[in-house]
Amino acid sequence: MLKMGIIRTLLFQIKPDADSQAVEELLVKFRALKDACVRLDTGKPYLRSVQGGPDNSPDGLQGGFTHAFVLEIENSEDRDYFVFEDAVHLKFVAESKEVVARVHIVDFDTHTF
Repeated sequence: MLKMGIIRTLLFQIKPDADSQAVEELLVKFRALKDACVRLDTGKPYLRSVQGGPDNSPDGLQGGFTHAFVLEIENSEDRDYFVFEDAVHLKFVAESKEVVARVHIVDFDTHTF
């Protein structure tokens, strides 16, 4: 069993006029972050898991968000590296603006409730 650390949840609202192929390419790139995001100081990937996909909730409470993702990250230092320094992630963020209208992000530490 993996010990958990930081869970990062992301909600994307895809632009209504976004090209479906561009959306699919974005999703493939997001999934690839797990292996593509590597710490320069260790040379090793640091995202434990990347999961997500299109919304399928029957609740009707999505608020316009169309896709959800969950990242499991070892610790807050790796999370901060991901957010502020990782060139692969920062490139993904810049490219995603072509098809993503809005993003909500919430992180939490699994050791704090």
